[in-house]
Amino acid sequence: MNHKVNTYIFDFDWVIIDTAKKFAEIFFEVATRMWKKVTWEEAQYYSQNRHTSYEFFITPEERKIANRLYQEIEEEKFPASKTPLITGAKEKIEEILNQNKNVAIFTDRSRKSLDETLLAHQINHLFDHTITMCCTWEKKPSPTWLIHILQRFWTPVENCLYTWDTHVDLKAAQALEMPFVWVLSWVNKPKDWWEHFHIPDITHLKVKS
Repeated sequence: MNHKVNTYIFDFDWVIIDTAKKFAEIFFEVATRMWKKVTWEEAQYYSQNRHTSYEFFITPEERKIANRLYQEIEEEKFPASKTPLITGAKEKIEEILNQNKNVAIFTDRSRKSLDETLLAHQINHLFDHTITMCCTWEKKPSPTWLIHILQRFWTPVENCLYTWDTHVDLKAAQALEMPFVWVLSWVNKPKDWWEHFHIPDITHLKVKS
């Protein structure tokens, strides 16, 4: 791994916080409340591809309703304080900070959702910068947010390391030719075709001074 890395950029869901199972459950509940015929197996599949998942069973006109229901169900059943962090993630980020590296988050979450979650787990102080969809209104795989982080820290792209778990993140990293690693979550099984160094989760990330 590049020993010159001085800026670490992390995706949030399924990389720092363990939200894998809740996405399928919320997705299934949204579909049910909207009177859509979706099986539990389909809900799991759609949530694993959540960047386009709604498009499989709702019309563009229904999207606002689905998003509102999603937020209501998430707040009701999966509050930030009860969604666990990936075991050891906090300690790994502290290790990176202790070596005077920059640490940032790049996520499709809303600003409110991210801030509340970081505060609930008392890890908000561990990040030098956080970028959400509210900052640019461009969702992944747009690399706009990554460019913003590079500019914020005056860091050349080759001195960054982006850690993520889905193919939309891959496309964002590839657009900038940014070094990256992918973590093993339920959306990317070992059989995946990405021929790059991968780690089971960020607690296995090797940090060099």
